[in-house]
Amino acid sequence: MDYTDFLSAAEHVSYDTIGLPVDDEDQLKTTFVSFVKRMRDETGIKITGVLPNFDGDHEGIINVTSSVELAERKLNVAETVAWVAGASAGATINQSLTFVDYEGAIGVNEDLDDDEIKERLRNGEFLFHYDPRDRTVSVEKDINSFTSFTAEKNYRFSKNLIVRVLDAINNDITRELKALIKLRKDRGQDIPGSNDGKQIIRSLITVYLNALQEGGAIKNFDPSDDIDIVLTDQEDGFIINLGAQPVDAAEKFYFDTEVR
Repeated sequence: MDYTDFLSAAEHVSYDTIGLPVDDEDQLKTTFVSFVKRMRDETGIKITGVLPNFDGDHEGIINVTSSVELAERKLNVAETVAWVAGASAGATINQSLTFVDYEGAIGVNEDLDDDEIKERLRNGEFLFHYDPRDRTVSVEKDINSFTSFTAEKNYRFSKNLIVRVLDAINNDITRELKALIKLRKDRGQDIPGSNDGKQIIRSLITVYLNALQEGGAIKNFDPSDDIDIVLTDQEDGFIINLGAQPVDAAEKFYFDTEVR
């Protein structure tokens, strides 16, 4: 397959997740990661890229470094990318893939102790875990490759559930605004470059984010504090700044046992 042509074509279709099941072409993997970053950071289309053994250090890149064994054969890491990409694409904004089973898998191809698992998770690696108690293979932690945490962009951006919510807000509001523009065009109107236009946009965003909050994807939403819309100097566009607090998944459980 000519992956260069594939990436060129991928720029003109709609999707949330894209996978590269190739592990022996470093230049191709670099090109793939650059493509995903450009789509996210320059064109504003929030997609997620999944590939094997690549330290992307980016919230839009999932670095798969673990592979599984099926009943009929062992998969390599590149082949395992297909499952991760599919599971990520199918996950909802209320669902983390942490603890999700890889159905049909009977083992993992690399046994890691607890310290090794923690170290590789700190490195932003997407891993699978085998539990001998119920003989299942599941996702160790649903994370991406982002590890360069700062005060402004902390560890929460390494969690794919958080990124899925934020990406959905970006993509959905963009789609809703385009639909509203088309609807008003069909009625012989535009969104005016004025305070009235700001109110129209604010109302649309408020309805959308309220729906997300009612569905449990975000919390503590306050339209007066979390939506800031500014008319551009040319008065032909708007700069929209949003605040959102995604609801994380409970992934850690601690038990105290009292002996009586």
